[in-house]
Amino acid sequence: MILEGYHFTREIERFNTDSYIAHLGWVATNITTFKIYSKFDSPFFYLHDEVQDRLFEFLADDPKNLKSKEEYDEVIAAFLVYQNGLS
Repeated sequence: MILEGYHFTREIERFNTDSYIAHLGWVATNITTFKIYSKFDSPFFYLHDEVQDRLFEFLADDPKNLKSKEEYDEVIAAFLVYQNGLS
């Protein structure tokens, strides 16, 4: 499902966040329960829902833009729409 320039492809059922590289969601003015990860030599990004302890794989139309709070907010908005489509 493509939303806001982000395409969520699947849920990663077995994962260890230590195997991923922190990308966005650690430095924020408010508490966040979503973290974005990447992997070396992979086109994918990964959204970790810390409350549910679930990891979702996604692609960005323009990965170079995924560096700001505004882009982080767009990923979260796209994820929430994607998640509602799963239920």
